[in-house]
Amino acid sequence: MKRPPLMLIAVVTVGCLLAGARARAESLDSIFEEANNAFWNGEYGVAAEKYAKLERLGVRDVVVSYNLGTAYARLGQLGRSIRHYERALRMEPSHADTQHNLTAIREYLARRASEAGRDA
Repeated sequence: MKRPPLMLIAVVTVGCLLAGARARAESLDSIFEEANNAFWNGEYGVAAEKYAKLERLGVRDVVVSYNLGTAYARLGQLGRSIRHYERALRMEPSHADTQHNLTAIREYLARRASEAGRDA
């Protein structure tokens, strides 16, 4: 049996790798779009799951971390929200929306802690 030329094997292998990468990119894009749609429909839990899935798949992006932080904030999960806002700021320290939201949550938590101290 005659073996295919080495160059043909290399071309087919590279083609398969590129097709796999393209399919993965399309898959990541579709997950991101689904997450955004869920968020805008008020389905914050679904949105958070999908943004978190992107991070588990290795996506390191300021918008994904910011959106995940915002979804958690809408769910009242402020600790998780802070963690993802801080992650977004490590990627892009000047991200104004993240800075604003993080400051707002911290001020809210400080007020709540102060009020709890007065009631004790």
